[in-house]
Amino acid sequence: MHGSLRKHPILSITLRAIIPAMPNVEMHTRRKRLLFAFAGCFSLLLLSGIGFTFSRSVPLIAAVFGEKENTTLLPSKTGDSKEAIPVSAEILLGQAERERSRGNARAAILLYEKALERGGELPVMQRLFDTALLVSDTEKAESVMGLLSFRGVPDLTLEALRGQVLLRKGKLDEARTLFAAEPNRSEYRYGLTLTSILEGNHGEAKEHLAVLGTSNDPAMAHAARVIMGAYDEFALFEDGSESHLQTLLARSLGQIGEWPAAATLLTNVVSGDPDYRDAQILLGYSLFMMDAPENAFLALEQAYRIDPEKAETQYFLGLTHRRLGHSDEALTFLSHALQNGFVPKRPLREELAELSVERGAYEEAIGQYRAIVDEGEADVIIYRKLITLLIDHHQDLEGARVLAGEAREALGDSSADVLDLVGWTALLKEDLNEAATFLQTATEQDPTLGSAWLHRALLHEKLGERTEALSAYKRAYEESVARNQEIALVAAEKYNALLMQQENTVSP
Repeated sequence: MHGSLRKHPILSITLRAIIPAMPNVEMHTRRKRLLFAFAGCFSLLLLSGIGFTFSRSVPLIAAVFGEKENTTLLPSKTGDSKEAIPVSAEILLGQAERERSRGNARAAILLYEKALERGGELPVMQRLFDTALLVSDTEKAESVMGLLSFRGVPDLTLEALRGQVLLRKGKLDEARTLFAAEPNRSEYRYGLTLTSILEGNHGEAKEHLAVLGTSNDPAMAHAARVIMGAYDEFALFEDGSESHLQTLLARSLGQIGEWPAAATLLTNVVSGDPDYRDAQILLGYSLFMMDAPENAFLALEQAYRIDPEKAETQYFLGLTHRRLGHSDEALTFLSHALQNGFVPKRPLREELAELSVERGAYEEAIGQYRAIVDEGEADVIIYRKLITLLIDHHQDLEGARVLAGEAREALGDSSADVLDLVGWTALLKEDLNEAATFLQTATEQDPTLGSAWLHRALLHEKLGERTEALSAYKRAYEESVARNQEIALVAAEKYNALLMQQENTVSP
């Protein structure tokens, strides 16, 4: 065994950004409000300009169900038509959060900005600020502070954010001075904690954590408990080194989303001990979450050279290769991670399934999703993906129907999505009575479920009930237009086609 593996103790790690849980890993001067307001006005003008550009390039597909019943606007699935569907700020925010959780911070920034254009409020601005700092875009973060000032956010809150910008710039002395001005406020105490940790002043950091742990802010209290847990764990080792403590702290900072601070600590660790395998793994993971895949790759490659059999290294190398567009390498490393027992298996199998779909290897994708089902880790999303593959690429309607029944047995009738799957597959098998029962129940249970309305519309059309079909297609569009562009487009096309067919039928 390599020397670095012997001299570093074992750390327990739980990171929740890319995957639900990561298994145990062996570890070796106040601004004037006028300036903020000016910046806010400038930022609003900039965002307005962006919005104007978008609006000029977007055809009025939202008018597909306009005032005139005989007005037809048929959106195409090619070109820019998908951009024509207006998406709400709420949905864009959800999409941004998913991208950020997968390490796609820059893509998340674009979605946050679109959410602001669509009416997003202070929570969107806060997330945009945090994500801008994640990728070291301090200029954008300061522009968001201007927007927040324009919206009336108090000076003390803005100053705390400015302290975070100073930390991200590495100006620890200035950050300390700013945070020390209001130590009784939780956000300032939190800033002092991060500053102390980055300075290596652990005694002071623990004092701040003891106070922060009693905060009325649940998020601050939770962060304090997580970081203090690193110090408590370190105390169990009589001969623990500074590099061990910094790695423990970096792990805890990653758990609360402080990836830049974690990366700073880990960079210090590996600069002194490049063979500290698990510090390299955590550094690569942190950089991946900061949307710096090239740098993440370098750290993970070093970890791989130290120990090529480590499943966690293989998994993160696979993710990084995929981000860099290296599909073959991604498939290789992810497959090795699966063979070497990486857990949890579901996110790994999902990555392999998605890669297989991209390669056109649908049988392999079906096998991965089927394994998730067999291992008891499937939710309705996995069932829907598997059923769709069986229908689209195997034409296995009976297998799809059986799988929908399995989903119902595993997940119960409380989910409208499950009832929709059962109704949809019954419809495909021409069991129209069962389809009608389950699809109606699905839309009653969740009237906003666009896919169930789409399937109801298909059922009505099959039965020759054109009026009901048109109504259901319209409802499918309305419920999906801000949530699922694919369903919205299909519903619009089906509506238009049926309307044209009806008009041609009644024409002399």
